[in-house]
Amino acid sequence: MNKKWVLLFVMGGLFLSSVVAQSTKYGAIISSTTKEQLMDFMKNEGYAVQLDEDGDILWKQDGYKTYLFLEDNNTVILFYVAFSDAEVTLDEVNAWNRDHKFSRSYIDDENNLCLESDLCLTGGVTPDRLRSFLRICRDVFAGWRSELFQ
Repeated sequence: MNKKWVLLFVMGGLFLSSVVAQSTKYGAIISSTTKEQLMDFMKNEGYAVQLDEDGDILWKQDGYKTYLFLEDNNTVILFYVAFSDAEVTLDEVNAWNRDHKFSRSYIDDENNLCLESDLCLTGGVTPDRLRSFLRICRDVFAGWRSELFQ
């Protein structure tokens, strides 16, 4: 066999092994999910989740109902909660959005106070990033409630 081919073969093998090692360095990479997979992941993390009557993921937090929706062919996870009886001003909502990261709050067309946060899975995220997103949603929701929905 020609020495150039042997060298090319060895170099190609080294390149492929480094790509495989890099892709598995942080564990499984998540680029899309299903409701069932997301619920299993959350249950393993100790969160109380179930499917509601509409088939949406209901995430109970401190006695409140929050939701997770899958969008864009299961490549985006949307955290969502809304309250119809909140008495807040648009200035208070704008202050929340100005002063906080990782979420957005708004008053919708039906005068509900809403909170949302997204995690895009396109390109892949690690399980640790998904865990971090869930903790952020939990913590942001607690802070949002104490500041805007008292």
